[in-house]
Amino acid sequence: MRKISFFLFMIFTACFLFGGSEPVLDKKLDINSDDWTLNSTSRYDGGSLYGYMDGGAEVYIEYGFIDVKIYVYNNKDSEVKADIYRMTDSQASEGIFLTKYGYAINDKIKARLAFIDPQQIAFIQGQYFIIINASRNNTGSQELMLKLSSIILTELPTGESIDFSLLPTQDMVSGSARLLRGIIALQSIYPLGEGEMLWPGGIKPFVIAADYNTADKKQYNLILAGYNSDSDSALAFKSIKKDYDSYLELIKDKDDILILKDWNGEYIVIQQRGKLIAIYTRLPEAQKEEIISSIESKK
Repeated sequence: MRKISFFLFMIFTACFLFGGSEPVLDKKLDINSDDWTLNSTSRYDGGSLYGYMDGGAEVYIEYGFIDVKIYVYNNKDSEVKADIYRMTDSQASEGIFLTKYGYAINDKIKARLAFIDPQQIAFIQGQYFIIINASRNNTGSQELMLKLSSIILTELPTGESIDFSLLPTQDMVSGSARLLRGIIALQSIYPLGEGEMLWPGGIKPFVIAADYNTADKKQYNLILAGYNSDSDSALAFKSIKKDYDSYLELIKDKDDILILKDWNGEYIVIQQRGKLIAIYTRLPEAQKEEIISSIESKK
């Protein structure tokens, strides 16, 4: 009896670790009706993603890509394709969604984040990022896309959302919060430089960013990187000082403050404080002075 119990426990554990809901999902998605037929399925994992995507694979890999399953459905004149990307965790799936669509919700499907237009549905569910595309804008394709979305949301588990509470809410541009997991994501916010920057020596901080409005209706960026220790934070700050782009003009480098000026005459203010690094970019002169004053008042 003990051997049987242990055997069942190992089966349950394996299903939990290796996506026990996916075989059920495969069966549910095997739709064959008078209107639609599941024509083909395929799977790509790791670096093979480059063979599937025409550009952009590195962004998925940076966030934490495991594999993608592709389901292709056809009827007499249309094609619907569902791509189900399995990421390393729910923060990775949310991060890639926010990168592509921003903060989007739609009450046509019961997903926490969802983008819908006549020929595409994109959403997240737990560690999964899903894109469903239709070749034609017609009622049949839209009905199938919604049906597939419902099946996927029912069969896949939910997950935790990204905690953006470290970001100040005052003057934040609605829906602009992002998760950054590497240099590609950082470059999409601001081209600060190459190299390891915030991730030296394989350190894995929690990095988030958002856009903010100024009083004169301009915008700047705030990037916050949280580390496990003061020493990790100090190492990253040193990495930024070493690797920031040569086109940036050094204005000040003293203690825990680095101030740079870019080709547009806008400023970058970088501060290291304990386990946290704050990076303000695209600052006009007045906003730069206000932020520096705020930093100095808190010392």
